[in-house]
Amino acid sequence: MTLPIKKIRAFTLIELLIVMVLLAILASVSYTGIINARNHARLKSATDTVIGMIQTTRSYALSNMELDVGGVDCEAISYYVKFVGSTGVVNVYAVLDSDCGGEELLDTETIPEDIEMTLHGATTIYYYPPLAEVEFTGTITIELETIDGAFTKNIEVYPISGFPELID
Repeated sequence: MTLPIKKIRAFTLIELLIVMVLLAILASVSYTGIINARNHARLKSATDTVIGMIQTTRSYALSNMELDVGGVDCEAISYYVKFVGSTGVVNVYAVLDSDCGGEELLDTETIPEDIEMTLHGATTIYYYPPLAEVEFTGTITIELETIDGAFTKNIEVYPISGFPELID
């Protein structure tokens, strides 16, 4: 007695290779998109940090509040945000009146090391109370250099309002 031979349907080696090649192409395209989205998100985060620190400095100048420095109430004659070179540190200071003298660090933030900040103009933006008049001319360029290229954002501080705005 002979057993009937069943024909088993299966994929050929060529069909499997074609599917694997298509999956590899899809994965490489997706990977590039994910990396670009990640770089844009990191750059946006750094830009938001810088804009936030500028707005914080402006808010201090508008509020013109007294500062408690070592148990003594002091008035600030100006506030400024300072960008510390290649370290990515952004500091907010208050310049104190002659009774207290010196300056007081009010806030500090750090942006990631691989994000470069360039100021075209000055490295410091001053705001003077009570109307937050600004002393700064120029733009701030924040750049992220990757193997895929450079991603750049520019911030301009408007001289009349002193308000920072993204100009891309």
